[in-house]
Amino acid sequence: GREDWVKGLRDAVAAGKLTAKSRLILQMEYCTATRPSDTLRGSSAQYARVAAELSRSVASTLWEYSAQVLSNAALSHWTGAEMVSRPVRARVGACEILLSWDQQGQAYSLPIHSKLESRKWPSAESLCAALKSIMPPQYHRVKFVAESADGISTENVTVDITMKEGKDPLGLLQLPPASEEDEGQLPWRSRDELLQDGQSPLDDESISRQNSDRNEYSARTQERVSRVYTDAQGVATVVLPAGSFSIVLSGQGLQPEQLKYSIGPPDKRGCYELEKRVVLQPLLAEGDIKVCLTWRDRPLDLDLIAVTPHTKICHARQREPGVAPHTGGTVSLDRDIRGGLGPETLSIRTLEHNNRMNLAQRGDKYQIHVLVHASSRDADLAGCGARIKVTSWEHVLFDEEAPEVGVGDFWSAFSLDLVSMSVRRIGRIVPSEPTFEVIPRGSSSGTAISSSGPELGAIGDLVKEPVPPAGSFRNARRGTPT
Repeated sequence: GREDWVKGLRDAVAAGKLTAKSRLILQMEYCTATRPSDTLRGSSAQYARVAAELSRSVASTLWEYSAQVLSNAALSHWTGAEMVSRPVRARVGACEILLSWDQQGQAYSLPIHSKLESRKWPSAESLCAALKSIMPPQYHRVKFVAESADGISTENVTVDITMKEGKDPLGLLQLPPASEEDEGQLPWRSRDELLQDGQSPLDDESISRQNSDRNEYSARTQERVSRVYTDAQGVATVVLPAGSFSIVLSGQGLQPEQLKYSIGPPDKRGCYELEKRVVLQPLLAEGDIKVCLTWRDRPLDLDLIAVTPHTKICHARQREPGVAPHTGGTVSLDRDIRGGLGPETLSIRTLEHNNRMNLAQRGDKYQIHVLVHASSRDADLAGCGARIKVTSWEHVLFDEEAPEVGVGDFWSAFSLDLVSMSVRRIGRIVPSEPTFEVIPRGSSSGTAISSSGPELGAIGDLVKEPVPPAGSFRNARRGTPT
């Protein structure tokens, strides 16, 4: 009965035979005989539905664990990380579930339901919920990678983590300080302090036995907070339970960055990132604006482009010739990043006060049009996860990802008017370079030219070196998370 297998699993957890790292296999034997027939009642579809429900419940309830369903097949053995199975011929009327698991090369099995004996259908949702309540708590190793848009060192960046929703059964997060005097005296509890002999909660099996002695903590009643610092590579590694978190990164010479981070079922929160990359903006002087473009592995190379009233700024023309960078209304490309991820940044200087007032009185605008070009053309720009964030010395002006739909290699992102200091979102993926009229500084005729004409050149025609092989510009912390 249910009490027997529940007790059996609890005993296995207490003995360290079943841990959060165990590989779970729910072997389901279900009848495939044709129903109804002259000798069999019921519906064949009912058996198939129960099998499908078990697969769905395992995916949604046991998503934190290495768990899978094996239908009408028996586990034979493990070959390293690979499971070897053999087909079985299901008995008539069977709807049996056998839980098998592997722990450090040792195989265990325990029946958790038999329709042939009980004459009852199993409740997949109830079985998976009971199994989850018995399993040792699962924690997830997450890396927060701090990068600076201007190359400032991100060593010793503070990462403040506040649990907004979830449970911390092992108490790896701390309660907030009781008073200001206690501030800073409750750092992230090291795993060495939690367990004896310097053992890690991700590696130590005795942690399974501690679960029954700890009360689960609900962060809905009181938030848990903690603080870590990045290493020389700008990486802070933490161990978090499932839940929702508020993360704040801050460092010397950098603007604080706050983000939400969730670890939860794929059907509710999506797959969480094992390595969360955060680009920190530098503290800006009054009148300065920074445009920051970041992207993922594909497309491999994106280019940030700005069209001003006087010129076009891109990889081939990173600033206006003969114009000081801090002249009012100027734009410069800080760096052209190749090989994926970014950040690629533009620096914009606001208009001088008198110039701005004169334009405002005439009702004129001074618009900066910002575009992104997928120059590598190795993946779709739409839905690629590329992100533009625009920050002034006062606040964030624009923060948006590339549109999910659209065809083309150009993302027309937004226009910034330096007179009204307002942003007009465009947010379109288009097949060809958007064109604007510009009047070059010092033009004797004052005649407008096309931003993609022969004078400034079309982006697609401007010479650029071949894209290097993937990985050439990546360091270890930019690789696949481990």
